[in-house]
Amino acid sequence: MAISEDEGKTWPHVRLVTDDGPGKGLPSLNGYVFTMSERIGEHLGYFAGCQATNGVIHLISSSTHYAFNLKWAMTPPPPIRHPRMPVKHIVETFDGPELANDGWIRYKSYTGTFDGKGSFRIFNPGRQGGINRAVGYGSFEANFTLKNFLFHPKGRSYQGVGLIFEDGLAAKQAVYIHRNGIGPGESPDLKFDTTPESIKIKTIWNLPKKQWQIFYGFGQRVEGAGAAERQGVLVAGSLVGSRVAGRQNDCRQQEKQQSDHGHRVLVT
Repeated sequence: MAISEDEGKTWPHVRLVTDDGPGKGLPSLNGYVFTMSERIGEHLGYFAGCQATNGVIHLISSSTHYAFNLKWAMTPPPPIRHPRMPVKHIVETFDGPELANDGWIRYKSYTGTFDGKGSFRIFNPGRQGGINRAVGYGSFEANFTLKNFLFHPKGRSYQGVGLIFEDGLAAKQAVYIHRNGIGPGESPDLKFDTTPESIKIKTIWNLPKKQWQIFYGFGQRVEGAGAAERQGVLVAGSLVGSRVAGRQNDCRQQEKQQSDHGHRVLVT
């Protein structure tokens, strides 16, 4: 928010439209999660604003209604008091009847709910519709086990399941599970004839090194360490399977890779 008192020649009053509180994940355009805090305001979507007869300024985004007066907008923000939204340890079992943790937000158009049989099902008529949440700022490790895959008939919709991490600058790291394989892109780098009953995925973000490591495996049999080595990355011992692959991405040349926004995770 910027205010000029000389018909736009200067803009002496600039203030971020936030609640000036600690970081928290909120929905934006299409359900995209952003981290609102003293440092970050909503930066996506369509906005419209007006000033009511009582002086209150109403700003409407794609998901949120902000209301404040001119005095607030012309007052310098208070000093930053809170640290960046930290990574929080959670365990989500997805076995119902409700999600165990607050903060999950629907992303784009999809229908998904618990099926009453201990599973959370996502039906996505389009591309990348699912649930997402703010992860926070800092290094983290995230482990996922996915099972009971049901794919759309060919030609009907997007064929696959995606697990995507994205920072506030839209830099992504992802694993896509297809009917015939798994990998970081549209073409799987680890193929199978029949979709496994379950797949394990481990993702590690090292903030000091600006480095991603992504591992995925499936099957029943545990292989030796030598068989689990791929592209110079050794899969952690806790991730076992008859087929295991590892992937490493060095982001040190992209110092803005994780800004104050932290990361969000999207399951589609």
